[in-house]
Amino acid sequence: MSPARDLPKECLRCDWSGSTSGSACPNCGATLFRPAQAGVPRRSPSVSTRIAPPPDDVVPSTPIPGAPDEHDDRRRRVLVLVITGLVVVASATWFLRGHGTDPAPASSVPRSGTIVYAVDDGQGWSRLWQWSLESGRVRPGARVREPTALVNASGAAPGLLGITSMTPDGRSTGSLLRFFGPSDSPVPLVQGDLVTWGGRGIAVVAVKRGPISAGCRRITIVTRTVIPPSSERQFSERVCGDILSVGRDATATYFTMWDGEDADILLASYGRTRKILPGHALLSLSPATDMLVVPSRNLAALRLPPLAVRANDGPPVSSVFGTSLYFRGLSRPRTYGDPNGHLWIDRVLSWANDSTSALVVGSYQDRTGLFEIEAGPSRALPVPRYLGPIHGVMWASYADDGSAFVASEGAISLVSDTETVALPLPPSAPRPDGPIVWLP
Repeated sequence: MSPARDLPKECLRCDWSGSTSGSACPNCGATLFRPAQAGVPRRSPSVSTRIAPPPDDVVPSTPIPGAPDEHDDRRRRVLVLVITGLVVVASATWFLRGHGTDPAPASSVPRSGTIVYAVDDGQGWSRLWQWSLESGRVRPGARVREPTALVNASGAAPGLLGITSMTPDGRSTGSLLRFFGPSDSPVPLVQGDLVTWGGRGIAVVAVKRGPISAGCRRITIVTRTVIPPSSERQFSERVCGDILSVGRDATATYFTMWDGEDADILLASYGRTRKILPGHALLSLSPATDMLVVPSRNLAALRLPPLAVRANDGPPVSSVFGTSLYFRGLSRPRTYGDPNGHLWIDRVLSWANDSTSALVVGSYQDRTGLFEIEAGPSRALPVPRYLGPIHGVMWASYADDGSAFVASEGAISLVSDTETVALPLPPSAPRPDGPIVWLP
């Protein structure tokens, strides 16, 4: 039998092991123990960070009779950590299975900005909700009257939100929201039969129709600049016809004058008007003054296409939609894709902040649904990019990086250059059922 000093011993406090004749650890002074089976290897400190239960075929070391049961305490701590880890993994698996399918890849989800969207709050009101993409936090905001559009008004001042809402008598109001608390209220700026916002919310325009007398009526266009605050009456005449649509860029207002048989696009600025594009109606205006237009001959026999994109099953407020062309003011309007493409636009959801693209609902050739169209100085207009079918009323907003968010049927999707993916809402977030906007 080997002498006592030749017997292997180990310290459970500092993981020292070796042969010694003493009963105390030479490093820390703790009581030494002799393994019951010398063939069982000691666990390396580098492996101890990865908690795992010992294999069933390994018999744990047994302490010397009469010594403290520190070894048992270690095994109990290991077991507790293992059980805790299993509970965490199971909880995470349950959460992922129960919250949304096909989520956006982490690399494609924006990490900055806030999505503001409307949720019906009853009796003609909606509650605005804020979803921070950076923190994932969702919180309630102001209560507003039946919103029909939310606008990023950061061009006037950072953090401002433009709101177009419908009044009980069917008129539109353009308001500005400066604070986002649940008790805050938007400040009304203009009211009329048609209301539209300029790029980045720098200004808001209202068209007011007077009562009809002998087939004619007075129509007034008022533009309200947000900062510096000012108001200008840009048009006020007795018209034997109607104004079908209106748009605003950084400095001027454009509108469609309809005389019952033909339509022309006019510019209103500094109290004067002039004709810009005869024989066409303005469908939408980009922040860079690019226009989507409809030939007036297509307005005479206007019919509603079977698209589920209109609130209350009625026509768009502007009453202009149909076979659409692209016009930059330098040449004749052009078609998308090819001369026989016939892009029918029912509604323009959003323009990119740099005016190089827009999301539209309509049809092209044999497809009906959501499309992204390109704009800008290029001579060639590519075929519209088909993004998917229509699912109820749709709303959209571009972010500064060119990606876009689309809301439909209580869900929000992210549209990038390469794909369209679902963005699962946080568990506590209500589902959107109204306009949506991205704010920086």
